[in-house]
Amino acid sequence: TPSKGAAMLDPRSSRAAINIRIDNGIKERAVKVLAANGMTMSGAVTAMARVGIDEMRLPFEITREPDVAGCGMSDEEAHDLGIAKDGTDGRNEVPDRAMIRMSPEEKRDMRRWCKAMAITPNAVALAYMAQIAFELREPVGF
Repeated sequence: TPSKGAAMLDPRSSRAAINIRIDNGIKERAVKVLAANGMTMSGAVTAMARVGIDEMRLPFEITREPDVAGCGMSDEEAHDLGIAKDGTDGRNEVPDRAMIRMSPEEKRDMRRWCKAMAITPNAVALAYMAQIAFELREPVGF
């Protein structure tokens, strides 16, 4: 029990969020890939942004090059996760939303970085999730 007069910290006050609009198929596929690698969507986006901020660049390539489609996972692994290795990002044209949780400082830094890169936080997070869903791996390689 906190001592009298001690500040009560609400754990929710130490978190911030970026809400993104995302295709449901991309989201489901990216979440499965990340979970298979012990990551969450929030953790992956935050880590990707940290690399981008540190290096002042987008830390992943945006491509639909057939050679990298599904390259991060064997056919057996994809099958076990219920992911079709069909050379796509799994897009199904069903709109969805996702909430990327991070600290207020991380959100502030991500917004500044995105502004410097002339891209919105929503757009960079969506492009990153789509690339994960396409490659079936986390493309930054932390």
